[in-house]
Amino acid sequence: MKFMDPKQAFSEIFSEKENFIDLYAFCTGKKLEPSVLEYWPHSSTKLINAVTFLSKDSFIIFTAQSEITPDIPLCYLVHYSDLAFSWHNRNGDIENVPLPEFYMIYYGENKPQDWVISATAPNMTVNIHIHDLNYNRTYPHVATIGTLVGYSSFCKEYQK
Repeated sequence: MKFMDPKQAFSEIFSEKENFIDLYAFCTGKKLEPSVLEYWPHSSTKLINAVTFLSKDSFIIFTAQSEITPDIPLCYLVHYSDLAFSWHNRNGDIENVPLPEFYMIYYGENKPQDWVISATAPNMTVNIHIHDLNYNRTYPHVATIGTLVGYSSFCKEYQK
């Protein structure tokens, strides 16, 4: 059996479309249709554990983090630029690159102070929506979503 840390497990679990749909619904309250989603593999060096799906309107990007650091918005921007480059290589089109939606699943010990991290770049503001999945704080909220309960419980045990 291969041992994984929470970031590796996150990528493994939520790169599956149905699990991703559950995660997106947990974070946004919106249900995505599987037919409009395409898993978008990446080779980003800044967000190694990112899970990205392309919907009809946007790149939806999730990561899992145990701490919130000041460089997170920059890492997301670099990841998005990698996605835009791969979009261009695939479609020959740089003007119609889908816009990003950024989400962070936080499983750390300290409760986040802010639920949105923002940074501004030329012609773009990056808003990263943070969702707390620390088992001790969120169990009742995610209890109906088995994959999230399992992942949250795994993170809790890993941190012991």
